[in-house]
Formats: sequence, C-alpha cells, structure tokens
Amino acid sequence: MHFAASIFFTDYSITPTALARALEERGFETLWAAEHSHIPLSRKTPPPGGGTSNVVNFQVNNPVPVMTSMSPNSASAGSPNFTLTVNGSSFVSASRIEWNGIVRNTVFISASKLTTLIPAAEVANVGTAQVRVITPAPGGGTSTAQTFTIAKNGPSSVAIVPHNITGGQTSTCAVYLNGPAPAGGLRLTLTRTGSITVPTSVTAAQG
Repeated sequence: MHFAASIFFTDYSITPTALARALEERGFETLWAAEHSHIPLSRKTPPPGGGTSNVVNFQVNNPVPVMTSMSPNSASAGSPNFTLTVNGSSFVSASRIEWNGIVRNTVFISASKLTTLIPAAEVANVGTAQVRVITPAPGGGTSTAQTFTIAKNGPSSVAIVPHNITGGQTSTCAVYLNGPAPAGGLRLTLTRTGSITVPTSVTAAQG
C-alpha cells in the first residue's frame, strides 16, 4: 500500500522542500500541492482598533521508530567486527541504533533499514545485548528492544554416525555438531583408530 500527503502551502507553512524530505524519510510515496490554493487576504484587521494576528508555527514531529528484526541476531563469542542491520519502519535520518545502552554511529539506509558497525570487543564474551532504535525530538521515541545472543564458540555436543565399527573394517562416518566448528577446526579422537579433523567451514544440521 502506498501513502501520499497533500497540503496547501502558504508563506507561513513548512517549505515544500523540507516537507518532501520529511515525508520521504517516513515512507510516503507522493506529495500533492494544490495550485493557487489560497486567495490572498490580509491578516490585519482595519481600524478602529484592529491590528495583526500572531503567527502560529506548523511543526512536523518525528514518528516513533518500530524495530521488527535485526541481522545477524547472534554471534559466537570472540567473533570479529561485523555490520548489524536493523529492520523496521518509521526510521528517519536522525534515528540511531542503541547497543546495550550505548548509542552507536548509525547509517540511515531508508525508512525501514539502519546499519551500524559492532566492534569485536562487544562480542568478546558469552552473554546477550539489548538492541533498540532511538529517534530524537520533536516527537520521536524508542522502539521495543530485541535481544542479540552471544553464544559459546563451538558446539556443545557432537554425534558420529555410525558410532562404532568392527575391527578391520572401513566405514564413512557422518559427524553432526549442534553449532559451528570453532576457529582452527575441531579435533575428534576415535578409540584405537586415530583422529580426524573437521574443517572450520563445517556446520552441522541443528539438533
């Protein structure tokens, strides 16, 4: 669904350029402006008495940001720097990504996408981080936070199928991990048979 806005511009209204930019940041597709929308009239009341009315300012407020997802939403402890992408709606150029209470330098991609660089120090240890979007005043607000998981580096369990063979036989075994292999590979020891190394690139089917 596409949305448009319409306004009668006057010498006291917001300028067309400023309004068009604000509407684009908020996801509007079109701005309609009426031609000769107003008949020129004086705002002065003639004497006796009379005078000039006060000026009323028209203010466009920032919307409250909505965060729907982030990518990635997890990382292994000890991972290098990475770019975090936050998806949602009602983002503006002044919106910022907050990571565990710290406002990060943020790149505005569109009204539905923001990115920021997360340094390796932020994911050095196992734990979680709270991520949300903050938009300043006028208007604005804070999105609902989502949890970024920093997991243990490497699988917590390993399964080998078949798990045993008769002496003297040759067999191909499938190795299943419940997570990615740690940096440098994973060494598995086979009783009376020796050892094999699973490359770093091996990722097991979950479960």
